[in-house]
Amino acid sequence: TFGCLALGFSAANTGGTMPTVYSGAGEAAVALFLDGKCRFLDIEMLVQKTMEAHKTVINPTLSCILETDAWARETVQSLWEGITK
Repeated sequence: TFGCLALGFSAANTGGTMPTVYSGAGEAAVALFLDGKCRFLDIEMLVQKTMEAHKTVINPTLSCILETDAWARETVQSLWEGITK
């Protein structure tokens, strides 16, 4: 019932760029929900699939973190577009 909380702990335990993926994907998924484009329970699925698709960089640079955030947000959009087609 608290799947996103478990994903957050997983991201924190993994470290590196994974918390950035969790944050960016979560924000993108919530934006879809607030825009009425997805259901509340779709948020967890979108975040999880985005995290699963990411290859973690353990000691990222700032530019890597910014690129990872953009990638996570784009991935959520792509996933959602693929689901709704």
